[in-house]
Amino acid sequence: MRSAVLGLIAESDVTCGFVAVKKGSAIPYLQQNPDRMYNYLAVNYPIKRVLRTFNPERIRYVIGKQVWSGKRRDGFDRYVKDKASWVSVMECNSCRPPAIHLVHEDSRNDPCLQAADYLAGSVYSAITRGKRNYFEKMEGRFRQDWRDMWGVQI
Repeated sequence: MRSAVLGLIAESDVTCGFVAVKKGSAIPYLQQNPDRMYNYLAVNYPIKRVLRTFNPERIRYVIGKQVWSGKRRDGFDRYVKDKASWVSVMECNSCRPPAIHLVHEDSRNDPCLQAADYLAGSVYSAITRGKRNYFEKMEGRFRQDWRDMWGVQI
């Protein structure tokens, strides 16, 4: 199934990117605050790239459902909206930040999240195990300027 899904993605016109981080290469503050590191990596790069490239009026931000308390989830949701507003105004010179609709979904119920899991798995396998077969199948979908790596190489 993974190979079939990745094959469909490879043949599509979808734009992909990734962030791969060796924890020890992050600044100490992020190393000591895993929630903040997760928020930063899961939000900062995608939001900046989408806003700078597409300047959308609205974003539907779907993220895998985590086993988070309400307070932790609320903090993440607030961070997404605040980051989108800040990037829109300060970095993209937009007058109006996009409307953000956040969805926390179980990847088993969302085909796009399943595809994202497969993409992430292809990057992870290439970095940690040297198994590049899935990554190489997808390599053309990952924009060169949307590949962020801290302390790792593919």
